[in-house]
Amino acid sequence: MDEKIIINANGETLEIKPFVESLEAARKHAIESTNNLLELEQIAFVIYVDDKFDVSAQKEEFKARLSRLKNNGNSITTNGFDELNWEDPEPKFESDVLRLWEQSTNKADLLLEVCRYLKDDDGANIIPVLEIKEHYGEKIKTMTPDEWVLDKYSLIKGLNSGERALCLFDFEFQHGNSLIHGKNGAHLAKELIESTEVSNRTICGIFSHKFSETNEDEHRKRYAQDYSIDAKCFYTVSKNRYAFDPQICGFAEGIKNLLLHPHVEELKEKALEILKESNSKASQKIIDISPATFNQIIQKSSLKEGAWEISTLFRLYGILSKEENFNIISDAAKRQSFNESVTRIRKIDLIDTGYNAVSKNQQLI
Repeated sequence: MDEKIIINANGETLEIKPFVESLEAARKHAIESTNNLLELEQIAFVIYVDDKFDVSAQKEEFKARLSRLKNNGNSITTNGFDELNWEDPEPKFESDVLRLWEQSTNKADLLLEVCRYLKDDDGANIIPVLEIKEHYGEKIKTMTPDEWVLDKYSLIKGLNSGERALCLFDFEFQHGNSLIHGKNGAHLAKELIESTEVSNRTICGIFSHKFSETNEDEHRKRYAQDYSIDAKCFYTVSKNRYAFDPQICGFAEGIKNLLLHPHVEELKEKALEILKESNSKASQKIIDISPATFNQIIQKSSLKEGAWEISTLFRLYGILSKEENFNIISDAAKRQSFNESVTRIRKIDLIDTGYNAVSKNQQLI
């Protein structure tokens, strides 16, 4: 409800104003829901690996962004940028920009101000890096790619019994990756997933601006194919969920999807086992039908009813397979296993992040 409603009753005017949740309250709710999700799944902390954590290496990018603003006839005049003369010749302007960068004691805030102002895809790549620690505190362990390599999984190895870590990898590395030149986040995710030493204590995700919220799963499948990673072992979360949503509830929902992923894949496998078994048994029942009986059911009854024989066949198969499905799930152990997976998924799904989908799920249309 975006507009107020005015009701006239008994000569009295009543005004109903829409409830508008404040940005701070919505963001606090998103952060709390993320922490609740992590706690439910016994995630001690999130390890976030991104080359942009090497803020000192962003000098040239900072200069390029401000030069682009100047060339487009735009300008920023807040938080120290008022020192710049946007009418100066390009060489003088760039020199002043670099001096501003070098003299700043908080380069991250300078860069964040520019990224928020531009609101472009490149900014989406940086904003989460500059803000996430402020919002999630010690729950987030930040590393450059080189720091990840030097750590040698020690953070994960130091987890208490029963605890796990959620590992988020940026996809594209341009800085802070001298020890893994030529590799990207998908390579690091693959190495972690295939590590017999620590993979069972982690949940893995790729957190990138290279894809939007609507095609996260498409890129998960693409990365799985391109880098020979088991698609069931990692999930993709778009940085747009964080960068372009001041409430960061989209990011919280992305984390929920990531945590749901292994449980949903497990449920799919259990469902497929039941369906394969029931299909096999239903097929065998059709094989066991005598030729005369099969002809009576498929050909003669179809002719009498004025039905298409193929439709009759599908109807017969549906009856037989449905019967076998219920016969199989009547086994107490299989039913309990299936229900346990559903219950675990529901516990995660019931944690509300405050997120409202910006686009329709095309697979549900």
